[in-house]
Amino acid sequence: MINAKPVTVLRNFEENHVVWESIQVGDLVRIHEREAIPADGIILASSEENGSCFIDTSNLDGEANLKSRESLRVTSKLVFDKTSREKEKYFIKCEQPDQDLYRFAGNLSVESKMYSLSGKQFLPRGSSLMNTKWVMMLVVYTGHDTKIMKNARAAHHKLSHLETRMNRTVVFVFFIQVLLCAIAACVHHFRFNSILLQQVGDDHGSSLESVLLFLSFVVLMNTLIPISLVVTVEIIKTVHAKFITWDNKMRSSNGEGAMANTSSLTDELGQVKYIFTDKTGTLTQNQMVFRKCSVGGGIYTQRDEPARTTTRLRRRHGHTAGVTT
Repeated sequence: MINAKPVTVLRNFEENHVVWESIQVGDLVRIHEREAIPADGIILASSEENGSCFIDTSNLDGEANLKSRESLRVTSKLVFDKTSREKEKYFIKCEQPDQDLYRFAGNLSVESKMYSLSGKQFLPRGSSLMNTKWVMMLVVYTGHDTKIMKNARAAHHKLSHLETRMNRTVVFVFFIQVLLCAIAACVHHFRFNSILLQQVGDDHGSSLESVLLFLSFVVLMNTLIPISLVVTVEIIKTVHAKFITWDNKMRSSNGEGAMANTSSLTDELGQVKYIFTDKTGTLTQNQMVFRKCSVGGGIYTQRDEPARTTTRLRRRHGHTAGVTT
């Protein structure tokens, strides 16, 4: 769990190692290089002389370029140890949390003097510290009040081809089970009634007995539904996602490995044939519209019918030469 990650917090000017979920508003948090920022906060100081730092916000807005943040001069020289306990007292008054990732407004009070705060001092949760050894941050928003949580939406569960076929198979087996139970209940009901008519001369069957017979056969044939199949597949997918994370061959030159954010679609990776990509969204506003592509020397446009395009692609065995959006 991401909230179980450790982080260094200064409480009573002593370093304590706590987990993300224990962070409170007003805590002083020390973030080291390449560490994720656990809460929304204001940069007070950094390892740089001018109190600046760089953050990676690709997990928030998809932009790969680093963004600079700079602390106020009055806080960049603060000493965060016991010697400063009685020297400086600082307070932050800020606006209520909202969804805007780039906007922040507030005031910092240091020794009865007010200083304005803006987005240049704001460190959002979900970003990572880059090219800076450490920063000291004062937490202003936590939990569901952070910018990233304000922009969070309910995740749409995507089904892989395997899950789709498995669900259809389970439904088909269920209907077969219902059909077999109904046939067995009818056969038992009519045979039982025919024997009673021959021996007693009266029909003792009832609708309630037929329903009970049907339910009895459902219990007897419950093994037809592969309940353990779903659990087994989920376990396999979870282990598969772990293997992706542990794979040393998928590490980049700087040592960062692959990260499987979800295990629901790991089995689909082997089915990928074409990858379409665009810019970071700075100019395109993250709206990708297909215009034209060249595959194996053939030109395909948005005016081509899907069936015709598929047929032409199957006839050719070249590699993707270019994509225009």
